[in-house]
Amino acid sequence: MNKRIFLSFPHLGGNEMQYINEAFSESWVVPLGPNVDEFERRLETYLSASNVVALSAGTAALHLGLVELGVTAGDEVLCQSFTFSASANPTRGICRPMPLNVPSSTVSASQVATPRLSWWCTSMACLQK
Repeated sequence: MNKRIFLSFPHLGGNEMQYINEAFSESWVVPLGPNVDEFERRLETYLSASNVVALSAGTAALHLGLVELGVTAGDEVLCQSFTFSASANPTRGICRPMPLNVPSSTVSASQVATPRLSWWCTSMACLQK
């Protein structure tokens, strides 16, 4: 059996090659460019928000989130231990990552709390304790 299971299946609407060609012809491959600026502007309008920022990776988004939430060098942030490094990488240079090892017998994280524990950092979001 050789059946592929996709993490997410791409949805192509028909304009992708046009945007790719524009980005290359205008040398806006890195960093960002007018398409990202327009995306941020439209998202601000849609959300009725200000200061929307589009980032190139989830790790960058988590890092920025920790900074904006005020996490500092003295704080400890819980990170998943059964994952890859992306859960702990956003803490680099900001605070102390604390691997979360949840015993299968209790499925409880209550015993890992410390006085300096401020945040839980998952591969999807940073949540206040």
